Amino acid sequence: AGKPKIGKSWLGLGLGIAVGSGGRALGQIAVESGQALYMGLEDNARRLQKRMKKMLAGRDAPRLLEVTTDWPQLDEGGVEALDVWLDRRPDARLVVVDTLKKIRPRETGSGRVYDLDYEALEPLIPLAADRGVAILVVHHLRKLEAGDPLDMISGSTGLTGGVDGALILKR
Repeated sequence: AGKPKIGKSWLGLGLGIAVGSGGRALGQIAVESGQALYMGLEDNARRLQKRMKKMLAGRDAPRLLEVTTDWPQLDEGGVEALDVWLDRRPDARLVVVDTLKKIRPRETGSGRVYDLDYEALEPLIPLAADRGVAILVVHHLRKLEAGDPLDMISGSTGLTGGVDGALILKR
């Protein structure tokens, strides 16, 4: 999670490129090569192509990286679509969802905020564990500072409580 324009999308796409090419993440961390999926759901194809061209600096796009700008919300077939995608790619290592807002189930009923946040990503946890794939979900920070960095993530503690880990991007 991070503030707008801090580099969350660049980071996610860069990780996808590293995994898809078997290169180095963040320029120095060796990664295992495998299929990667980058969901740039707030972008269009032209913008992503321009971004990738800049990142690749003349190299070909990794053949193991798939990029999409469209994916169904988790409660409208998104989990099943990801399950099918993973079925067809047993060597998958990484899925980047950019951003949570675009795949999050629509809030219905009068559920508690904590429960809604916890349940928003819950279907991805067993999918990641069963398939041995990392699923990185990009999200935003709230405007107010907090003593605990995890409290800066937009939403309730249900979001961070229901996942395996969280990263905060700051300058």
